[in-house]
Amino acid sequence: MAEEARETLYHYCSLDTFYNIMENRSIWLSDISKSNDAEEIVFMTKKCREEIKKRFRPSADEDAEKIESIKKTDRLLSQFSENDYLKCWAMCFSEKADDLGQWRGYADDGRGVCIGFKGAMLERIAESGEPPADITDVFLRKVEYGERACNDSIKNTLSSIFEWSCDQKEMPQKVRDAVLSLVRMAPLYKKLAFKEEEEWRLGILTLTEKSLAPTFALRNIEHRKMAGGAVTMKNYGFTPKNNTLVSHIELVFSNLRDAIDTVIIGPKSGLSKLDVQLFLISLGLLDDLEDTSIAVIPSEASYR
Repeated sequence: MAEEARETLYHYCSLDTFYNIMENRSIWLSDISKSNDAEEIVFMTKKCREEIKKRFRPSADEDAEKIESIKKTDRLLSQFSENDYLKCWAMCFSEKADDLGQWRGYADDGRGVCIGFKGAMLERIAESGEPPADITDVFLRKVEYGERACNDSIKNTLSSIFEWSCDQKEMPQKVRDAVLSLVRMAPLYKKLAFKEEEEWRLGILTLTEKSLAPTFALRNIEHRKMAGGAVTMKNYGFTPKNNTLVSHIELVFSNLRDAIDTVIIGPKSGLSKLDVQLFLISLGLLDDLEDTSIAVIPSEASYR
């Protein structure tokens, strides 16, 4: 059972990104394969292959169909880990507010802003029902860290799938189900070095058996309603960044006040509390200077 989201989850960002989120009443879910972790998704698929080879290394006296099923699983995982057979767009959040490490890493070295999003609204987005065509899953999940967590998840999945007492004619479908199940979890596992971030991800995932289908275009996402109409999915597009093109999916809020409860000003920011309050009032996100429905808080980190 997935862990319930915290009351508030925090997104660290630059001042420009903060401005765009507020001005456009929207957030971007970006292709995580372009993130700062070079082993996004690949981390888990590599572990899957290692576990399959260790636990299901066929011997000469085993059933030929069983041997072929093991080999097929490994081939499929090889395809997923080495090609763009899985795409995941996500926005990253942390359980930690006003965290110095994340100010440095994700908020322009402390010059940016930390936005507190209501966990209940993010859960509503993830629970919006059947995803549109071209999309496999919409999720809000906490990231798990390290080889032990990854290996435990892999072992539990493989143990439930590889029941050799079943009819061998069922094995091709069981193998496919195992691979798809494992690969869908791949965006939720990272190396132990990232553990201090206490990350959650709101994500959209798509995958196919062989490759992105020729008809893949995310045409069907435009104007799709989510969270009971409070959010609209739109604008599959690209932005040049770090010498590449990063794709994103935009989620637009009908009322951003329903989604945000905190703005923390970075420790090296030139913003004052009054600057942010007046900005939010100008956008209709606060009624006046006495309105505390979105709390504006200067960072307590002594960092310069």
